[in-house]
Amino acid sequence: PGARDGTCDSRTQLPKAMAQKLVLEAIGQRIDGNETWTEATFKVLVKFWERELAARPDQERELEAAIGSCNRKIEKLLDQVENSDLRDPDIEQRIARRRDERRELESRLKELRANPVVFSQNPTREWVQEILKKLDCAMQRGTPAAAKA
Repeated sequence: PGARDGTCDSRTQLPKAMAQKLVLEAIGQRIDGNETWTEATFKVLVKFWERELAARPDQERELEAAIGSCNRKIEKLLDQVENSDLRDPDIEQRIARRRDERRELESRLKELRANPVVFSQNPTREWVQEILKKLDCAMQRGTPAAAKA
C-alpha cells in the first residue's frame, strides 16, 4: 500500500546490478528444464538467424551504394566550389555534413563486415539450452550477444 502513489515509507534499496542478476537468475531457473519454452525460443532463434543471414548481402550492398552516392554528392559540391569565385559557407557546411554522413555509413559497413554472421553455424536446441541456463551471464556482459539473448 502506498507504493503506487509514492507515499510508501519503505527506504529499502537494491543496487541495479544485483536486481538484474536476481531477476535473470529467477527467469533462468524457471526456463531451465521447461521443454515448451526451450522449443519456442529455439524456433524464434532459427527464424531470426535465417532472416539475418538472408538480409546480410542486401545490407552490405545498400551501405556500399549509399557510400557511393555520398561520394558523388561530395564531388559535385567540391566541383561547385572549385568552379566558383564565391566562398559560400552553406556549401562548406553541406560538404561537412556529407563527410559526416559518409563516415557514419563507412562505420556501419565496417561493423557489418567485422561481424560476418550472428552465429557461425545453425543454432541447435542444445546451444539454446546452454544459453538459457546462462541467461544472467549473457545479459550482464553487455555484448551484442547479450542483445540477442
